[in-house]
Amino acid sequence: RGFGYTLYIKENGKLYGIGENQDGQLGDGTGENRDTPVEIASEVRAVSAVFRHSLFLKEDGSLWAMGYNEFGALGDGTSETRLSPFMVDSDVVSISAGADFSFYIKSDKTLWGMGDNFLGQLGDGTNIDKFSPIQIADNVKMVTAGGGGSFAHFIKTDHTLWAMGDNGAGQFGDGSFEGSFQPVPIDTEVMAVGGGQSDAYYLKTDGT
Repeated sequence: RGFGYTLYIKENGKLYGIGENQDGQLGDGTGENRDTPVEIASEVRAVSAVFRHSLFLKEDGSLWAMGYNEFGALGDGTSETRLSPFMVDSDVVSISAGADFSFYIKSDKTLWGMGDNFLGQLGDGTNIDKFSPIQIADNVKMVTAGGGGSFAHFIKTDHTLWAMGDNGAGQFGDGSFEGSFQPVPIDTEVMAVGGGQSDAYYLKTDGT
């Protein structure tokens, strides 16, 4: 669910959207708000939206993006809003949309990101926005962008948890309020993680 709009996938793999659409976040090519569901794509297996842009992943592993793009969250090399879906990459297995930034994991377990990087949430060691995808880490199995915030967590295949970006509310969980432009190790034996606007939770392999 994004800011004022909702995307959902039916059992037949078709993606639908309803609600606000002034930035093209529904991807129906119009930029007009929708008070009834509109079909966007077929053969879709995952979707992610937080603010004013949307990502979806098709069964063939292709990643598509649409909507607001001032900071490069769509990864198309521009800052232009897109009213229709744009194919970003292939061989993708997981996606996560942030406020004005995006992450995805490829089949080779590499983590990629693009978009707003003012607080270092892309974890590339800079605070420079990225308008095309950049590789951030390898051996990654899960990523989550802060739900409206400017931070992110990811889990590596060795079950270590890492965080990057804003930490002003302590959302890293590292005992500080200091943010980081690079990934910071947080814990071990982690199997899942999720983030809110300024908070985060994770599940360890022992069930805690």
